[in-house]
Amino acid sequence: MPNNDFLNSFVNENNAEYNILYALRAQCDSKNFLLQIYNIEEIKNLLSELFSYISSKYKSYELTLFLINKENKFENEVISVPKNQSLDTEFLINQSQRISRENNSYVLVNYDTNFFLVFNGEIVNAFNGIIENKNSLKQRNNEKLDINHLEEAFENYISFKRYNGCDYVKKVNGIPKVIDNILEQTLRNDLFKFLKKRTKLFVVPEFCTSLSEDEESVDVALVDEDNEMAIIEVKFFVKKGFFVSNSTPTMYSFVRFKDGYNQLNRYCIHLDTDNSYDIRYAYLYMFYACSASLEEIKSQADKYYKEFFESLPEKETEKFRQHYKKTIFDNMVDVEI
Repeated sequence: MPNNDFLNSFVNENNAEYNILYALRAQCDSKNFLLQIYNIEEIKNLLSELFSYISSKYKSYELTLFLINKENKFENEVISVPKNQSLDTEFLINQSQRISRENNSYVLVNYDTNFFLVFNGEIVNAFNGIIENKNSLKQRNNEKLDINHLEEAFENYISFKRYNGCDYVKKVNGIPKVIDNILEQTLRNDLFKFLKKRTKLFVVPEFCTSLSEDEESVDVALVDEDNEMAIIEVKFFVKKGFFVSNSTPTMYSFVRFKDGYNQLNRYCIHLDTDNSYDIRYAYLYMFYACSASLEEIKSQADKYYKEFFESLPEKETEKFRQHYKKTIFDNMVDVEI
């Protein structure tokens, strides 16, 4: 019998693959099946094909074992349930252990409330830990957040997209790419819809920040029952090579950080002057897709943040300094589905 500590230390290396298998359950809705995998590290490249294969071959009246074989080809077979035996948790455990032990493979069990992974005859505890964490996170995500927990809402939004995908990112040869006709409005609306569902706040797109200045509207405003407000300015930049079409040129650059800070500065001044809302927080939400690391991007943001302050008298940035909370960095192509 394999040593569990050694086994779990080995399979912990596959956390990314476990997350993908977790996401597969949501994609397959109420389908019940077993899935045998030889090369688990290839699951990220085969997921969309696997989902299509399961959808085309699935029969609700049978217990099917789907298989990704050693050549990464798809197969399936029906698992027979003896007349004197129930299709219960014990049966599923015994079958998955037998199959995985015979072939030194992984077997994912997805049947009603049973959802677990077996490797070489042993239930993978690391996968169970991911399920517990995901379920806990899901429960927390379903709790509507208030104005003081917006950064948690942003994290939930980024995590949701990572494991569920989004309309403005498509996979090309297994690689996430941004659609060619991406618009700031598309990104703003996607964020707006998520925040509207996941917060306790009144969420308004294109909120007019000034009674006297035309075309002065912040992308998203959120207001609580005490008239406390948070505002979000949405910007993006995408480098050539990160679009679906390789010929699509770069859209915008790091300068968008400075553009965003300048706009937030104006909105903070207007809201303090013209409105009865108590503005609490101002965020710059930056979507991006490029080869630079997050540390490099943050360094560029800091550079333009300093340039923004240096370009204006201190008095003109007073309201911004009072209300600005943070810049949110959202890697558009950090998607696993």
